[in-house]
Amino acid sequence: LASFNGDAIAGMTPEQFAAGWAAWCAEYSPKLPARLGVTPSNPALSHRWLWLAQAVKQRAKTFADAAKPAAFVLLDDHAVAFDAAAVEKHLLANDKAGYKLLQAFASRFEALSSFEPKPIHDLIEAMVAEFSLPNMGPLAQAIRVAIAGAAVSPPLGESLAVLGRESTMARLNTCLKKYA
Repeated sequence: LASFNGDAIAGMTPEQFAAGWAAWCAEYSPKLPARLGVTPSNPALSHRWLWLAQAVKQRAKTFADAAKPAAFVLLDDHAVAFDAAAVEKHLLANDKAGYKLLQAFASRFEALSSFEPKPIHDLIEAMVAEFSLPNMGPLAQAIRVAIAGAAVSPPLGESLAVLGRESTMARLNTCLKKYA
């Protein structure tokens, strides 16, 4: 049944999935859509909800599967619980290489003029080239630790755009202060 359900979800347009997931969340996880401005009294789907839905849809076989990776949205911006192993591996190892990348990202991110998934993704790719990184991993994992507390999150462009500039900066700065 999970396979059939996964096929049905895969066949949905992003808008269909977002609407169905919002209806499911209204009953089973109401804080998630409410955090992004989607409530029973305001059922219009926000662009942030659509971005989040698109980011989690690809791995979901059920609406509950989609809610798990989206849980980072509900974290308090100044009280993210950082996984010690992820911090050690992605921020502090190699003379704080990840931490230094995160500092550079935070300053560039704050100056970003367009706050949508593609420009954010483009910024990350530009920094990978600028710092001659072998791939996105070192920078992406450091960002994930800062925004979600662990090295796992939906795609970063969507994740940061969903959080918004203010929440993302608060999370980045909280992490940078904690591990300075």
